Amino acid sequence: MKKWLTWLFTLSLGLTLLLAGCTLTEKKEITGEPLDFTVVPAEDVPDELKTILEANKESEMMISYRIGDYLYIIRGYGKQETGGCSIAVDQLILAEDGIHFSSTLMGPDAGEEIPKEPSCPYVVVKLPWLEQEVFFD
Repeated sequence: MKKWLTWLFTLSLGLTLLLAGCTLTEKKEITGEPLDFTVVPAEDVPDELKTILEANKESEMMISYRIGDYLYIIRGYGKQETGGCSIAVDQLILAEDGIHFSSTLMGPDAGEEIPKEPSCPYVVVKLPWLEQEVFFD
């Protein structure tokens, strides 16, 4: 009986700790001025950034990088088991606290043939340099 109560107590304590770590958070709406940007095709990515992309492509990456008068924002989603993924830039705004960037990784469209080779999807966005912190939302 004592073993059973000890086991039950341990289980309930573990569940309590596990559930205490799970909280509902409301995503705060970020408001600000939309920024003009260009999605940089792979062939136009500066060599400096190509080196960074190659070294980090299999891991998730969120990088902001200045080259001259431009700010480059890179969002990579790491190694995916298959190809056919694309990335949508959801938001790029200048808010009071800095630049906010958000994107979404999207799978292949329904009915689209899915390449069997792994892929490492990323997006590179270019905009004029702003002396602001970049937040990845």
